Amino acid sequence: MQFEDPEDVGKMTQVRGVLTKIFEPVQVTKDFRRRNVIVTTSDDMGRKEVLSLEFFQDHCKIPDDFKEGDKVVLKVKLKGRKWTDSENIDKYFNTLQAWKMAPDTSTDDIDF
Repeated sequence: MQFEDPEDVGKMTQVRGVLTKIFEPVQVTKDFRRRNVIVTTSDDMGRKEVLSLEFFQDHCKIPDDFKEGDKVVLKVKLKGRKWTDSENIDKYFNTLQAWKMAPDTSTDDIDF
């Protein structure tokens, strides 16, 4: 599966796997919502990987067109940030931010 937005080239990575869990959207603040999905995939060595990916804002509706157990391909941005807590201790966060999801129409088996 290929995505056709040329501006995505070099900015996103592709994740291929089985959609294991679809969570309901969460309204975090008045102006911000997110929705998590779990995708099971495998690494280059064939080890099972379970990834939590987040959709934000209007992208939260994308999982509505899928069901748990579907083979999918996602376009994902790896995001990170630093946050300083109330005790002035720096914390670091990474997020796998999903932007697009499509059915995986390849004939390759996904071996878990």
